[in-house]
Amino acid sequence: MTLLLLTTGSINISTQTAKSKITNTLAENKTTLVFVHKLRADGSSCLKVMTILQAKGYSTIAVQNPTNSLEDDVGASKRCLDRIKGLVVLVSYT
Repeated sequence: MTLLLLTTGSINISTQTAKSKITNTLAENKTTLVFVHKLRADGSSCLKVMTILQAKGYSTIAVQNPTNSLEDDVGASKRCLDRIKGLVVLVSYT
């Protein structure tokens, strides 16, 4: 598995060319986008975005963190990532 980490607000893509290159690379490599929520959210909070991405042919998964402890959340995310073959983009959101 190859992992690319994106967090909301961490990347500002300024040109359409750069956006197209990233989009094409993700699509060509059968990328799985994995959404990991923060403390005051759950996996369903990214459903709207996931639906749009799935309609464009992307594979998406939302990790349902238990939010009991950081250790439990990391464990849930790790178990999800361990099952994925290929390129993974890990997206953190609030």
